[in-house]
Amino acid sequence: DLSRPEQRELTSHVQECVAKLLDEKLINDNLDWLSAHPKSYETFKMSLMEIGIQGKERNVVDHLRLSLELLLKDIFNNGKSLENQKSDIGNYLKSKNISPEISNLLERVLDYYAKYQNNKAKHDCAVLSSEVEFILYLTGTVMRFLLTNQESHNLL
Repeated sequence: DLSRPEQRELTSHVQECVAKLLDEKLINDNLDWLSAHPKSYETFKMSLMEIGIQGKERNVVDHLRLSLELLLKDIFNNGKSLENQKSDIGNYLKSKNISPEISNLLERVLDYYAKYQNNKAKHDCAVLSSEVEFILYLTGTVMRFLLTNQESHNLL
């Protein structure tokens, strides 16, 4: 059994390692891969520059949404908003032989993502600072999934 100080030290170490891994995979890798999608890249980078600045929470999540939307427009070569990409995303995932369960999961996540953006960021400006990191990593996860299925990337 670990003592309380040992537990805290282990927890701190694990949190640091996980945060580093998340940052590497969901931020650094995405920045590299988004360089092929300049508008999305610039907007994603803009959101990262404002993270942690009090009063900029709404801007951060709005830029993250726009970056994802711009990526989808680039991948699908269309001008549709995030909310109107559902059939394109479904067809894309089906063409990549993604399981229906994952495809449906992503569809639901993006539906709630868009609702959150519209209700909290776009119209209400009620984004909590505690929600920003969640939205950052969620956006990064979705982007990473789409980008790694678009072409071959080194995932490890």
